[in-house]
Amino acid sequence: MRLSDKQLQKLRVFTKSKHSLGWVCGFQIDSDQHTVEYYFVGNHSVIRCLWQKKLMIHRSQVISIDNSTMIVDDAFVPKAVPEDREEATASV
Repeated sequence: MRLSDKQLQKLRVFTKSKHSLGWVCGFQIDSDQHTVEYYFVGNHSVIRCLWQKKLMIHRSQVISIDNSTMIVDDAFVPKAVPEDREEATASV
């Protein structure tokens, strides 16, 4: 499948667990390999993506792309440190 830059920037982005991340609002090309290296994802339209924080998703995190959506791996979220452990460390 081939997508133009305009088609790519209209894709909705979801995680594998179906959590919506927003829309593709840009991308970065590796000029040596002629491939997309990163996709930039924002919460709103392309115009608003210019002034807000964006997620930067590496191509290795992309599971699938079709005409309307991009599916990416779920993010790794470390477990919080238990409060007891924080207190023990602070008192040393």
